[in-house]
Amino acid sequence: MRQNIKQLLAAILPSAKDWKTNLLHNWRSIIGPLHKKMTIEKIGDDIIVFGVHDSCWMQELYLLSPLLLQTVNKSLDRPYIKQVRFKRAKKRKTHSKRPQPEQKKSPPPPRPATKQETLALTAVKNGELRSALEAFRARCSQER
Repeated sequence: MRQNIKQLLAAILPSAKDWKTNLLHNWRSIIGPLHKKMTIEKIGDDIIVFGVHDSCWMQELYLLSPLLLQTVNKSLDRPYIKQVRFKRAKKRKTHSKRPQPEQKKSPPPPRPATKQETLALTAVKNGELRSALEAFRARCSQER
């Protein structure tokens, strides 16, 4: 009863006949190490749009577009793609092997109370309330 998602998709989508699905499925093996620099953004009837993460690489890949077109079409059963386009894609988040500890910034020291603040605080008779207000004033002065 339990089936793999690939098996379910293979049953629903005719992947052997659909060249677009084959292209997406075999993308890493078709393009090789360049898959880290670009992704497939859109596949049209005869056009493919690549998303490139770095503008320098976009220039390089644009110059290599005839070779990319030839490589992609060679992997398909016939040359479906006639044009290659590029667009800027969002940068991928890179995950380092070891998470870096977050460096906590120590809050700036509280600024000294003004004369007016000191007078207002001394006018408060309740000691607990006065100390709470002093702590609140100190926190507020650190946030500025």
